[in-house]
Amino acid sequence: MKKGKSKLIERRNNVGYFFIALWIIGVIFFFLKPAIQTLIYAFSDVIVKDNMATTFIGLENFRKILFEDIDYVRDLTSSLTDMLYEVPIIVIFSMFIAGILNQEFKGRTFARVLFFLPVIIASGISIEILSSNGMSTDVSGKDTVFMFKTVMLENTLAEIGISSSLVSYFAGLINRIFNICWKSGIQILLFLAGLQTVPKSYYEVSSMEGATAWEEFWKITFPLLSPYTLVCVVYTIIDSFTYYQNKIMMLIKTSYDAQKYGYSAAESWLYFIVILVILLLVTKLIFRNVVHIDE
Repeated sequence: MKKGKSKLIERRNNVGYFFIALWIIGVIFFFLKPAIQTLIYAFSDVIVKDNMATTFIGLENFRKILFEDIDYVRDLTSSLTDMLYEVPIIVIFSMFIAGILNQEFKGRTFARVLFFLPVIIASGISIEILSSNGMSTDVSGKDTVFMFKTVMLENTLAEIGISSSLVSYFAGLINRIFNICWKSGIQILLFLAGLQTVPKSYYEVSSMEGATAWEEFWKITFPLLSPYTLVCVVYTIIDSFTYYQNKIMMLIKTSYDAQKYGYSAAESWLYFIVILVILLLVTKLIFRNVVHIDE
């Protein structure tokens, strides 16, 4: 029996390798070479004339980024702060919506499509168009997006005497609702798939034992969704750091457009290292609590 089970697991693993084979080929032929080239640039001064000439300067680019470029350190700190509270909100929201979409109700298919729609049309261009449609200019000359901002709410709260700090806090939370919904499509789909893998017999037994819905969630649903939670957390962290409006991404692009290729490469690699360390820590923290269904 054990031998037969091991062969079954091996066959399943082989199927998994088959599905990721195209991705592996793409990484080897289209990613490794540029990655190695940018790593060389990160330790070099790149001069663009008839061709790109590199002069090895060691850690000079990294020293400038960390100790002279105040924008990079400030924006990196801001990105890390945004990630710390945005990731839990998106993951919890996605799990909650997936639980609702897993129930039987009229219009369930339409509701699933509605929440996944941003994933289909999501791109830097489309979000800029949506934002620009709600863009207006206030009396100070600053651009303000009224479509997705709670200007009226802020004014109302301020008029009834609520402190400006509380007004900014609540307005900030509400202003992020659009982004949270926009960024949750993949996570909702993953949690929905996870909910459908939980054996219904578990709930039947717990119901016979008199367990409440709250107890079923914490004792059955939440533990068995832990593998999907890990995937969603990792995906959300990466998405948060690589979102097109991310300030560090904008800085890297600005340096590249200015033909500071060595400096831009160093910014990219430093950012990559920070993301990698965070992912390793988060994965290690969550992975030891992952629960698998024994088949």
